[in-house]
Amino acid sequence: MTKKTNTHPTKRRNKFILSLFGNHYKIKPAFIFIAVLVFAAIGYLLLTPSHAVAGDINGDGTVNARDLTIMASNWDKTGQSFAQGDLNGDGVVNIRDLSVLARNWANSTSTDSVAPSVSITAPTSGSSIAGTYTITATASDNVGVTKVEFYQSGTLIGTDTTSPYSVSWNTSSVANGTHSLTAKAYDAVNNIGTSAAVSVTVGNGGSTPPPAPPPAGSWWKPTSAHSITWNWIIGNTPSSTPVPPSVYDIDGFDNSASTVTTIHNAGGKAICYIDVGTYEPGRSDLSLIPTKDVGSAVEGWPGEKWLNIADISGLTSVVSSRMNMCKSKGFDAIEPDNIDGYTNSTGFPLTAANQLAYNEFLATTAHNLGLSIGLKNDVDQTSQLVSYFDWALDEECNKYTECDTLAPFTSANKAVFNAEYTDDGETTAKFCSADVAAHINGVLFDLNLDGATFQACGGW
Repeated sequence: MTKKTNTHPTKRRNKFILSLFGNHYKIKPAFIFIAVLVFAAIGYLLLTPSHAVAGDINGDGTVNARDLTIMASNWDKTGQSFAQGDLNGDGVVNIRDLSVLARNWANSTSTDSVAPSVSITAPTSGSSIAGTYTITATASDNVGVTKVEFYQSGTLIGTDTTSPYSVSWNTSSVANGTHSLTAKAYDAVNNIGTSAAVSVTVGNGGSTPPPAPPPAGSWWKPTSAHSITWNWIIGNTPSSTPVPPSVYDIDGFDNSASTVTTIHNAGGKAICYIDVGTYEPGRSDLSLIPTKDVGSAVEGWPGEKWLNIADISGLTSVVSSRMNMCKSKGFDAIEPDNIDGYTNSTGFPLTAANQLAYNEFLATTAHNLGLSIGLKNDVDQTSQLVSYFDWALDEECNKYTECDTLAPFTSANKAVFNAEYTDDGETTAKFCSADVAAHINGVLFDLNLDGATFQACGGW
């Protein structure tokens, strides 16, 4: 036979296994029955009952040539999943998996009985909402999610077929009062998973409206129209009060409500620093973080590890707990740290879409509590997130030549805060004139952020 030209390396690697079914990579019907019998016999010899899995790799309800094609494309690869052909779970796609496929050839419908899991991530239970609200959810399945439906007290609001799953809900279409929200996730063979119900209170006016969320302008919204004096002390507790009208960004765990009151009495605003993207050792609420969502180490910070921000439902408890802590102490705003994990080696396959969904969830959660929130460092997604966040905080935008990415905030009359560091050789002479010209509130600190170094740029 003349050798065929084939430029696809994966197809070349799978020439052997496909040739068992006929020449020229086409399955010959005359050989299917024989091949199935042969591989079924091998399967009974090689497999124990614990290895018996259905073989419907692509989730279309039938074990057929489509599943064989997926297996062939991953032949001899290690570290694969069920959806990629490792049917018996031994970590490699090989003859044992082919045996499983052969044993179940042409079986249908009963192959996938696992329903997807789904959870509403926003709003959180107990929220008060009004106007048009974006409901979001996460969903997963052993094969794949085809769609997510959103319901209000059993009435379909809308459907989304792509992750992150969301739907816009016009609450004016329902009566004021308490409503129950649920989501349903579907897979390819119509298995259905239903979320836990989320109870919300809708308040759109009327004679006796229920409690409504804070009006859009009621939380602190610093502007770029004038300069703002600010200090950032998270290495310890501040030793002095600010000079009005200034801002203190301090650690939410390490500072008491009395410290916040002192800042307020001096005419200042208090920003609550919390970490929502990494696991910090020593925090009092670490039990709220699922072990499965703790990933790779954060470079340069011993004991700190990245979190799987794609699992919003898994992190909702710790995020809500920390933001409620900030609110209970009287803080005006939230600084959420490490919300750009998708650009780092986290140990999870995070995407830009995962980060957008998570950051939008953070902003919504803060606003539902009446707290202002800033976008921290995620400069590559500024244009997509500027409408969700009230201000921005960036580290070393001059050193890394990224100050221009913050322009969407200043253009929207939202404040931008920038920290440059003496440890990297920066001086106010190097960056202050550019920050002032761009209406960015620049300050020179040392990396310890302990209050020892504070050199603010001039105003405008």
